[in-house]
Amino acid sequence: MSVIVRTRTRTVSTAGLPKGLGLVQFAAAAVDGLVLSSITVHALVRLQVGAGTIAILLSTAAALAMVTAPLLGAVADRVGLARAGAAYAALSGAALVIYAATRSLIGFAVAAVLFITAQAAAGSVRHAIAVVGVQGADRTQLRASMHTVLNAGFGCGTVLGVLVLANATDPVFSTAYGLGAAVSLVAAAATLRLSVPDRAGERRGTEGPWIALRDRPFAVAVALACLVQLTMPILSLLLPFWVLHTAAPPWTAAVALAVNTVLVISVQRSWASRLVDARTTARSALIAAVAMGATGVILAALPLTDSPLTAVGLVIAGVIVLTVGEVSGGAAVWQVALQHVDAAAEGRYQSAFSMSASGARILGPLLALPLLINAGSSGWIVLTLTMSAACLLVARRGLRRTQTHQTDEEE
Repeated sequence: MSVIVRTRTRTVSTAGLPKGLGLVQFAAAAVDGLVLSSITVHALVRLQVGAGTIAILLSTAAALAMVTAPLLGAVADRVGLARAGAAYAALSGAALVIYAATRSLIGFAVAAVLFITAQAAAGSVRHAIAVVGVQGADRTQLRASMHTVLNAGFGCGTVLGVLVLANATDPVFSTAYGLGAAVSLVAAAATLRLSVPDRAGERRGTEGPWIALRDRPFAVAVALACLVQLTMPILSLLLPFWVLHTAAPPWTAAVALAVNTVLVISVQRSWASRLVDARTTARSALIAAVAMGATGVILAALPLTDSPLTAVGLVIAGVIVLTVGEVSGGAAVWQVALQHVDAAAEGRYQSAFSMSASGARILGPLLALPLLINAGSSGWIVLTLTMSAACLLVARRGLRRTQTHQTDEEE
């Protein structure tokens, strides 16, 4: 059933996203999936450099995206969300043109920085457009809808990337990235046409680009979200590595990623709709804490079996439990971090929150993977217990932050 929520500036149907925004989100996510699933092999084929060099370049690009996020969010608040989102999407298209044409390591590095930074900034702006003028728990549900569409688009893009890799030649890569650039430019034009509520009557903060990070409870929530979102490098990097050292067939990690994608698409939005107050938010975070810990135990047990069938079963079970943690922990941290945001600083807060995803993508290869390589099964326990602790702190801060805002409203 569609629920209509009336706010100061916008009437929102929580049954769906603002008109056209879902399609833009899907298209951008599909481009992301295509590039991230194929870019490393593309660089190896065209540039003939080591995988380690490519990994360093991509990690550096993610770090730059994280550092520049508050500044690009401030630009979005100043020039308008739709205009900024269109500009960032167009920059993604330009980066893909460079990917398709360059034959130098410097050109690849420039394209990587442009693409990863622009994609992160455009995604933050789309989230800001989705929730502008919306208050309370409905912000979390709309963000869940955006996350669901993102997973669907990313999954489709990854499938396209796999098809590209099946014929990994230079012309195929160039054609694929050229089409991706065209899709990005169409998304830019569509973003420019999105209807965004006028915020002219709201207070325009003079705090500059760092207003979100000076909000200490919010900044702490971003740091915790970074740990919660280590589910991303677990699925894309750590699990494929771990599977190669067990009895499970190499394709098991790809199947597990598909299971995760389907489950997130199926349950993320309905789960988020249940988070309506501090109690339900804390409960969701506690469920995530338990699920993260259980995931570590299951994956740590993989080397104990010599049966391929049993190993596959353990991987799938571990990913299902991890997905429970991803869905419940993600919704809880969105509620804690983004439920109460100054409408005039929506772009800055959403961009600052995107730093958590960039941070998770950096921590994965730099810290989590070496931990797993050196500690083996014990590394899984340490990693997932750290994520569980972050979820417990999210539960605690959810109660405290909600109570603080309720007191402010009463005064």
